[in-house]
Amino acid sequence: MAKETGKIPSSLLALLGGTAIAPISLWYGQNNHLMPDRASEQALIVDDFFNLTIAMATALLMALHNSGMILIFLCDRLSSPEGVYFHSRRDA
Repeated sequence: MAKETGKIPSSLLALLGGTAIAPISLWYGQNNHLMPDRASEQALIVDDFFNLTIAMATALLMALHNSGMILIFLCDRLSSPEGVYFHSRRDA
């Protein structure tokens, strides 16, 4: 049983991806400026909840988009002849 070298474990890649996505989504959740000025004291609670949902939605969008792009790249890489990436499908 030979040990494979040069491969990064998938759990480490997921950890690195999560640590890259988390600060970006938290920053956007706090600095989106989508809500108007506060009209009452209770508006602070609603604004904080809205910012939390925006941060979660941003993280989910980035994770799905990036995983989709990686999947498209890997599928095209596996199906391409002679290692030509992103070849035109019209030539077939």
